[in-house]
Amino acid sequence: MAALTVPAVAQTPPAGRPDAGFDAPASPAAIAAVLDPVLRGKRGSIGIAVYSVDRSAPLYLRSADQSLLPASNTKIVTGAAALEVLGEDYRFRTQVIRRASIVDGVLQGRLYLKGYGDPTLRQADLARLAEQVKDNGITKVTGKLIVDTTFFDDQRYNPGWSTSYADDYYAAPISGLTLAPNAD
Repeated sequence: MAALTVPAVAQTPPAGRPDAGFDAPASPAAIAAVLDPVLRGKRGSIGIAVYSVDRSAPLYLRSADQSLLPASNTKIVTGAAALEVLGEDYRFRTQVIRRASIVDGVLQGRLYLKGYGDPTLRQADLARLAEQVKDNGITKVTGKLIVDTTFFDDQRYNPGWSTSYADDYYAAPISGLTLAPNAD
């Protein structure tokens, strides 16, 4: 669950709505007086939870306990959070790992492909990794190729979401290793 913290203090009341400006932390009734008219009659599903930074009690709840599909604009908040946490220089990686020895170009054991959640990994990237394996002198592998997707936990979909479209390309499961269908 993502949370966006916004101070519950309005700086300037809108024209004609002096009751919408708060000079002190907003009361639940004052927040409801502002949000209820805005949300009345809106189509679609809307869930809102407003909490005070100073208190753990909710100040305003509207369908806050419903699991909803996030709107496209959620990507803005997610992107900003990723930029803040990971930094602008972060790059996803995918590794090829060997633990066994190489004898005359033959890897005497397994080859591991370890994913770290790269959502843009494509077939061409895997071809480059295969070239790097070859460039390191490996021409044959006696063991299996082990694909390691354990970077994330094993929950592939939000349990509140429908899986009826799970086989569609745009609904790929959460995994440490996924293959993107194209460059979008």
